Amino acid sequence: MDNITHTIIGLGVAEIAMQWRMKDRSGLQSNLRPLYWLSSAVANNLPDLDVPWIKLLGGGRMEFLLQHRGYSHTLGAVLPIAIFTLLLCWAIAKKRQLEVNKKDWLWLGGLAIFGVLSHILADSWNSYGVHPFWPWQNRWYYGDFIFILEPWIWITLIPCLLFSSLPKWIRSFLFLLYVAIVGAAWKISYVPSPIALLLSIMALIGLATKSLPQSKRLSYSFSLLFVVLLGFAFVSTITKRELNSRFLAISPDNQHITLVISPLPANPFCWNYISVETSEKEFLLRSGIFAPFSDFYPVEACPIMIEGNRVAPLEGFGSGFPGELLSLGTFRGSLAELRLLDNNCYFAAFRHFARAPFWILHGDSVTIGDLRFDNGKSHGFSTIEIPAKSGPQCPQIPPWDLALPL
Repeated sequence: MDNITHTIIGLGVAEIAMQWRMKDRSGLQSNLRPLYWLSSAVANNLPDLDVPWIKLLGGGRMEFLLQHRGYSHTLGAVLPIAIFTLLLCWAIAKKRQLEVNKKDWLWLGGLAIFGVLSHILADSWNSYGVHPFWPWQNRWYYGDFIFILEPWIWITLIPCLLFSSLPKWIRSFLFLLYVAIVGAAWKISYVPSPIALLLSIMALIGLATKSLPQSKRLSYSFSLLFVVLLGFAFVSTITKRELNSRFLAISPDNQHITLVISPLPANPFCWNYISVETSEKEFLLRSGIFAPFSDFYPVEACPIMIEGNRVAPLEGFGSGFPGELLSLGTFRGSLAELRLLDNNCYFAAFRHFARAPFWILHGDSVTIGDLRFDNGKSHGFSTIEIPAKSGPQCPQIPPWDLALPL
């Protein structure tokens, strides 16, 4: 997920913690509130420091793909990140001469630990995936039910922060973000008008919670968030079941390796998909859009989130099942080429990230990419040029499993 989402979740959880802390006989000193916000929000963002760290160490695109959502997004990193967060809180408390008792330190520590865990959990909701159980287990986990930047999460959680005791500049920023979400929903083509209308209505309802006590606003926001997540997860399950049955009917002799799906932003009625299959001699990636409720919302109404020509060489654009499924093209590669590329140390490392790998042979070089992120812009972040043969400086292969075992 994006860092605004992680921050909003962190601030919301801090508000819940402070509500519970105030129920204690000793209460909560008002001057300690910033430490609660800080502990939760910082811990919810620190795992993503792997991005500037990779750049600081001189890593390129390959290192970014292999190490982002890497060690810092695992259970092995929870305590180190939480301890760092607490040290930051201690330094600020000392500088401001704040008296923090044992109970408050326990709450701050709990927020720090929960913040890292909630970051990893939120990142597991989308198709990018996480491998959270390192060093005990190296398997990837993919939620496949939330877009990586989801407006519904903002619409549900911002109301419990708008009327809180957060500093005015933060609340002002959140209000502008709230308005911008609604405005963008009406302007961009990815969000259909009925969804934009529903987002607008829910935004107004969120503003109407101003008259409620903070405890009830928090109950409203997090209950609504749970409903949104549960709804998308339910539709994701239906979508995978329906797509699997269709692809089994289309190619019953193929081996169906995995199915990657992702909803459009704010829209549970349109899902991008990639079906990964192998035949006797071919490796196939079928991509397209699926409408699980086609009688109510046909696939022809779904916007296509592709800008121009994709890097991957695809064929068969526009075919499918009328009303339900629209093909955005199929990549066909030779299994023999894939096995040969597996001997290339660059491609072998790339396989620890790529869930839907494609390749283009150029003689002395190979263009490799992941169809999940091939959105039509020339050489997106997951597309790389590598030598056709292994060189002396092979990438360091991370310990987590292949993203696509074959």
